[in-house]
Amino acid sequence: MKSIEGIVRDEATAEMDALVARLRKENNAVQVTGHVLKGTPADATNRVATTQGADLVIMGTQGETGALEVFMGSTAHAMIRKSNTATLVIPRSVSFSPPEKVVLAIDEDPYDPNALKPLVALVKAFGSHLYLLHVDSDEESVSYPEELAAALDDITFSYHSRLGSDLSTSINLFAEEVDAQMIGMVRRNKNFFQKIFSGSHTKKELFETQLPLLVLME
Repeated sequence: MKSIEGIVRDEATAEMDALVARLRKENNAVQVTGHVLKGTPADATNRVATTQGADLVIMGTQGETGALEVFMGSTAHAMIRKSNTATLVIPRSVSFSPPEKVVLAIDEDPYDPNALKPLVALVKAFGSHLYLLHVDSDEESVSYPEELAAALDDITFSYHSRLGSDLSTSINLFAEEVDAQMIGMVRRNKNFFQKIFSGSHTKKELFETQLPLLVLME
């Protein structure tokens, strides 16, 4: 007699096999494999991404509003906080369309060109315009880190600066202003973007947007 865990695993494997078969039929130019693992979604996905040498993790969300809502304790928050791989989080309400305009929120610190590679590949693949956005609560910046220009070689981009004390709101307002289809950020151990993803005991909702969010890892 099978255990409950065995029954659940068999059902999950059958569902995965059916999904893989459908995706292979719909996308015969793409290699698709399935994995059924025990553990939390974030930890299991991170293990597969690491062992398979993935360049990008793509995940959807099931927020009640259809927006991407990154909450403390949510799978999206756990992936952004724990993942070693660039992660694209897509709100439930979004249907695929080529991203013609992408906003990358930046700060004044140096950037590792390797961390930007997934963004560079995406922008090149779709011929997107990249908007570099710097948000500061004190003064508008007139320049961006020099190594960014080298890392973004052959990409059409422009630099923009905005004053604002609320980082999330400022990013979303700018994305709406330029009619962007995607927002990008770099997760670092020590920078002011970490505030969005580290959370606090007084603010449960850390970030919300109607757009796909690409989080790059340094």
